[in-house]
Amino acid sequence: MSAMIAGAAGGMLVASVFVSAGTLILFSLAKDPPPHLASVVKQLSGPLVFGVVVLAYPTWAMIGAVMGLAYLGVDEVNPGSGMGSPNLAFTLVVVVTALALAVPLLLLFRRMAAGVLAIALSFAGAFGWFLPHFAT
Repeated sequence: MSAMIAGAAGGMLVASVFVSAGTLILFSLAKDPPPHLASVVKQLSGPLVFGVVVLAYPTWAMIGAVMGLAYLGVDEVNPGSGMGSPNLAFTLVVVVTALALAVPLLLLFRRMAAGVLAIALSFAGAFGWFLPHFAT
């Protein structure tokens, strides 16, 4: 149960960064949209920002709770520590996942690389290190 709570708390941390960076990314896209997405971005920018703000916290909290359950499963199978984390295997999986999700977004949103990196680093930090430390 404490792993789920720690995961939800980590999810709330990621949601804070996601809302901040995601809103800036969306406003930047609306200000200077790519030519092939100009009409879609102008129509959806307002509702999309509102949706990001409203849905981010519950969504990331649920993702965090699931990550907490995943941590419990990995901790029973492979409890070894490393890289400043109580569970090296879990931390490596989270870091690789963050990289795998960030690289396509970095290629797609080159102008918004700082926002994408901020979200990816907060994901890796909150779930890769914060969660294992606070779940035990």
